[in-house]
Amino acid sequence: MTQQMSTCELVVAYDDGYSDPRVLEGALSLSNVKQVVHVKKTEDFKKLVWLSPGCRGYVMLLHRLEVLISFLDIDRDAWDYDGRYVVMALSVSQLDMMTRTDKGRKTQHLIGVVKSRQEHEWRLYTNQLYWGKGMRPLTTWRGRGFTSSPVFFPDKLSDLRGVTLRTVTFQWEPSIMYQRAGNGGITLRYGVDISVTRLLGHAMNFSVRFDEPADGELWGRQNEDGSWTGLMGALDRDEADMGVANLFLSYRRIGVVDFSLPYDFEESCFLARTEPPLPRWQALSFPFQWGTWIAILVGLLVSGPLLYVLTLAGGWCDGFTDARPSLASSWLDTYGLHLRETQVHPPSRGSTQVLVSFLWLYTMILTIAYCTNLIAFLLVNKLPASIQTIRELGDSNLDVVGVGDIFKKLLVEASDPNVKVLADNYKTVGSKEDALRQVLMGRAVFLENQGFVEFVAQTKFIKGGVSRTRMMQECFAPHYIAMGLQRRTPLKQKVDEVINWLQQSGLIRHSFETSLRMAASNERNKAADKDEGEVEEDTLTALNLDHMQGIFLILLVGFLLAAFSFLGERISFPRDASQE
Repeated sequence: MTQQMSTCELVVAYDDGYSDPRVLEGALSLSNVKQVVHVKKTEDFKKLVWLSPGCRGYVMLLHRLEVLISFLDIDRDAWDYDGRYVVMALSVSQLDMMTRTDKGRKTQHLIGVVKSRQEHEWRLYTNQLYWGKGMRPLTTWRGRGFTSSPVFFPDKLSDLRGVTLRTVTFQWEPSIMYQRAGNGGITLRYGVDISVTRLLGHAMNFSVRFDEPADGELWGRQNEDGSWTGLMGALDRDEADMGVANLFLSYRRIGVVDFSLPYDFEESCFLARTEPPLPRWQALSFPFQWGTWIAILVGLLVSGPLLYVLTLAGGWCDGFTDARPSLASSWLDTYGLHLRETQVHPPSRGSTQVLVSFLWLYTMILTIAYCTNLIAFLLVNKLPASIQTIRELGDSNLDVVGVGDIFKKLLVEASDPNVKVLADNYKTVGSKEDALRQVLMGRAVFLENQGFVEFVAQTKFIKGGVSRTRMMQECFAPHYIAMGLQRRTPLKQKVDEVINWLQQSGLIRHSFETSLRMAASNERNKAADKDEGEVEEDTLTALNLDHMQGIFLILLVGFLLAAFSFLGERISFPRDASQE
């Protein structure tokens, strides 16, 4: 005690077998003793102070160790799981019984002292925690010293020596995803939660055995008697060491299990349909914005009369025309310049030459800019303006669908009025498949956690490299995701330390993105198996009728306008037409 617990506050508990003052004299002479309690029955152990901001040591001088063993199976909170314990016992079997109790299994530092048959000899044993069952020999006290110099309170968590820890989980995309064989068996588990668990195993040297909740539940629910089912129930009954499945931190769950340091952060986001692209024939207008088109039209309307006035006032070069210039011909000339068609008879007057020269420069830059952008818009589909913000969603006629009522509760309790108004349009669906079906039909948006929304948008319903769904820009209701642990487990401190390393290194986000890429690859492989035998498209894209439909539409409009003009001429000028 003087060497290993010199800086700790000490609590000494003794029974009638050690009530002789000469026995307690050595312990009571220590300066760091804070509490001495005489125990006769199990309830007396509740008098001990089990909490301390720093190091605390406990010395149990007991002839009747069964009283302490009974206490170790009741009232989980009445025990210092991080304390250092030295327990006097009559036999090693009594110490082994301590390690099998509810509290003994989760106590990291426990030393047992047993009197040997040799005079003045005491044998010391230490618990193994996850290293093995029961107690193992540590050293022996003979006369005035120990026969060896062991570490009395070693770190038993940094290296778990390959022990297998049971982790309860279930498929919940994208946190936990399964790759199955043809017979339905699981060949691979992956996802951010699986990656975090395996990284913990590498850091702390333990193996992982993944199991699903035995009762078929998911996270579980609380029964009338206070017990839990599902993942929560397995941890509450100490049937599993850890639990992962996109587990949200909540006050209700904190009272049942311990949570690790949060390793992920998510919000509630909206999955919406990617609107169909605009018709290809509209691509001819996409290179310029509407304001630019209006400016070009104004320039065309102004340049025609200006050229006509200058030509009429100054005259045109010889041979240009036998008749006087007309406004229509001047407009036709400037229209031809916009199409990079030069005039057959260039102007000879200085004023018209200056005007036409700058018109050439103006239309050259204009047409080059147009042609450069037009190629891109002919090849790439342009998407229409879509709903991106929560306010825009509230102003639309789309429903908000979700699985269960938990998201409606988040909408109702939101402080943002734009979010709160969505609760009136919220509808509950029976499954995620029903929700996705409504999204693809354009009737609703699907409210789910951010990870699932990103997963669907990047891996599902993809054709030609384009996803039919998307995640809206705005989300709400942030929440933390952590690993569930047994109540009062000694693993928590080390698990938190490793998770902090993972966060700082960026491995959490890397694991998520890697899982999405793997899921997308699996989806592509499935699609390839279904479409086996189809000819793969060339990497180079040739312009087809779909790309060029706008050009042919212009030709059709030209044919129709020419026909109407011809009919008008026949009706208005029948004699002139007959002379021709």
